[in-house]
Amino acid sequence: MDGLQVKYSELLSLAVTQKFYENEVCSKYTTAPVPDIAFVPSAETLESMKRLGLIFRATGANGGFTVMARTNGTLGPNELLRFAPKSGDKLSFFAILRNPAMLNYNELPVTADKSRIFYFSNEVTDLAAVRTNLHLSKLAAGVSAADDRIKKAEEIYRYHHTAAVGAGAAKVKHLLTGVAIDPVSVINDGGQCDLIFNLSSIPAGKCQLLISAVKTDEFYYTGLNAPGQFFGVVELNLSPSLPDSDYRITEADKTIQAVKPLFTLTFNNRKVTWRYTIKLQPSSPLHIDLVAGTTLLSHLKITTNDPAVKFTQQAGATDTSIVFHSDTALAFREKYIAAPGVKPLSITLKKNTGLANEAVVKADLQYPSTSSLDATNDPLIYSDIFLTL
Repeated sequence: MDGLQVKYSELLSLAVTQKFYENEVCSKYTTAPVPDIAFVPSAETLESMKRLGLIFRATGANGGFTVMARTNGTLGPNELLRFAPKSGDKLSFFAILRNPAMLNYNELPVTADKSRIFYFSNEVTDLAAVRTNLHLSKLAAGVSAADDRIKKAEEIYRYHHTAAVGAGAAKVKHLLTGVAIDPVSVINDGGQCDLIFNLSSIPAGKCQLLISAVKTDEFYYTGLNAPGQFFGVVELNLSPSLPDSDYRITEADKTIQAVKPLFTLTFNNRKVTWRYTIKLQPSSPLHIDLVAGTTLLSHLKITTNDPAVKFTQQAGATDTSIVFHSDTALAFREKYIAAPGVKPLSITLKKNTGLANEAVVKADLQYPSTSSLDATNDPLIYSDIFLTL
């Protein structure tokens, strides 16, 4: 007698690209990768996966995960799902930072906003996107704080409206299921209104506040069992009626396409102005030469082996303090390579540059630290390197 045979097939995958890293995934490793982001299925998703016969697997090699589905034969070229999703089914994954430093070296907000999270969904329509590279960010170029962040709300959602709200006029609508709930409190005072909703009766997900049928606010309800801190949410709609067929995970005939969707999140590395601040001690040979006039401030320069990386001495330099800025904003990288070629980027402080007595003051200046950012004049952001000679 044959034993029971259970077959699982790939349903979907997600991969994370971080252009800061040389391998575009995570820090260089010798045994196993340790991605900067951990994806954790929500409590609701774990229940749905159990009902639908799905298995979640983290995939460190690409920084993401794979979901496998139990299948039962084929229908034409496509595999047939053993358990088909019902209307309103989705898979939600909390994105939790393992390495908070990624907020510095990626093009992400430099100041924390605990009221907002990143929200990524497969409800994207992009005819140029291919099924093996489906960006979940609004922009194909990568994750954007301006486009991909959303307000978040917990069980009790409060909203202050600048006009009075009539009876029955305010509702919170859960977008995926269409469920609408009424406020538990409506307080009109002085021509304004404070609304309070208890969201515990609806599933986690994207919601809208409607006042007199007009969208007034939009937010993500985190549900009752959300982690204490999380960076964002990936929400994958299992509906077979998504308008972009490439972004669909399941089909109306309860099948999955032969080519499985690979959803992607791309984080672009932050570009910053490199700022070298050089302090000269009284005993410094360079300070002594500047005072004596054997070295000229105007010929004190930072040079590199990359023609695209140049620095300019800033006004106000003295024989004890000199500041250099990179001429253009430079992208943070795990490893800096001089272009063109494969040699490491070399940065050198020279005196009397262009003169007969040109000499190196200090070779191999350090690269900027990703933890030393000055965003006082954001979007102009500096990365500081301090040298004492």
